[in-house]
Amino acid sequence: MTEEPYAWAETSTPLTFSGDDNALSLSLPFSFPFYGQSYQQLYISTNGLITFGTANTAYVPQPVQNPVPPNAFIAPFWRDLYVGLRQISIASSDSEFVISFNGVRDLCCSTTHTFQVILPSRRNDSLAVWGDRFKCPHHFRH
Repeated sequence: MTEEPYAWAETSTPLTFSGDDNALSLSLPFSFPFYGQSYQQLYISTNGLITFGTANTAYVPQPVQNPVPPNAFIAPFWRDLYVGLRQISIASSDSEFVISFNGVRDLCCSTTHTFQVILPSRRNDSLAVWGDRFKCPHHFRH
């Protein structure tokens, strides 16, 4: 993991799903290489979870390498969240796919969270996760 300068990416396309424990399927503009597999589609959960292969709306984080799905996932802020209409937005290009969660709140209370995930199209680029709960951006090689 490295620390690099991070600029919040503009995500101008709001998604029209909301609520608690919901997921939406989206096609990627490129084949995303992730742990030896390539994916053309992802699922975004209202609980801060991004999965590949199958949707998952679980609100309690599961251990990695669990026999129960999800196993191909990115969990930037996996918890029981409530998402209002248009609080998740995306942007896509040939070089990256960006997902922003904007002011989503904990289901239990009024605490809000804003975070973003950038999926690069090239295998050697860094996967970036950034948000108001992180002290610095997190970049992961994939």
